[in-house]
Amino acid sequence: MEGTLANYDIALRTSTAAPPILFPVLAKASADPTITVPLARLFDRPSDWRLSYFEWALGEDADLHSLGEVMMAMRDRQLVRQNKLDQRLIEQLVTKADFAQALRLKRRFDPGPLPLLADAHFANPNAKFPFGWGLVSDGSIGAERSLSSDGAMLAYRATSPHSGQVAAQLLFLPPGQYGLATRTAATATGKAPLWSVTCGQADGPRLAELEQPMTLGSHAVSAFTVPAGCPAQWLVLNIQPDAGSAVQSGAIEWISVTPR
Repeated sequence: MEGTLANYDIALRTSTAAPPILFPVLAKASADPTITVPLARLFDRPSDWRLSYFEWALGEDADLHSLGEVMMAMRDRQLVRQNKLDQRLIEQLVTKADFAQALRLKRRFDPGPLPLLADAHFANPNAKFPFGWGLVSDGSIGAERSLSSDGAMLAYRATSPHSGQVAAQLLFLPPGQYGLATRTAATATGKAPLWSVTCGQADGPRLAELEQPMTLGSHAVSAFTVPAGCPAQWLVLNIQPDAGSAVQSGAIEWISVTPR
């Protein structure tokens, strides 16, 4: 196989006709675990075509799980990190609910500890989605990190009739009992936004709901249970519909998830 891969490498380096033919072959071969390491060594060698392969594989929605195995076996981490290949692959794996592989990839290229909830005080934009906050921001609805005299906060807003998700983060809570709590940083207008915790798989059950209080300094708390068979969970903030308010806005000081 190594001889075959070497021939592929020569062809890909010398012929512009080779990628459309050989990229699918390499993607199919990556599903064989005995080929993972030889493929990783092939991608470790500097070439003009290897980044094109990853761009193709991510764009073509190839075997992403196997692509993750090859990426984790590579020694050239600089190629992966500089082009954010790990981050892009993680986001696609999460979209396909392959949470375990996404977590393995994260730990390979970012081996720091994984808290129950990242950036609870909305002060760390370096905590990348889905292991940090994914924030919506457009002209009609959104949420963004902001500062007040008391420190960092998450400011949210929506103009009528817009509503929906403005913040989300993927959690990896083991089965057990938890508490969800939050504190309001600024008196709000409109309808109270809603926090929810839902099992990450398709049509996963909703585990918790918690309305954000509307007045400065107010707290809210809710208990929930993570059952077996719920390997990852989405923590989401939704702005709820409010036909009676032209503008909905407010700010959140922190959100926490703690074992009970």
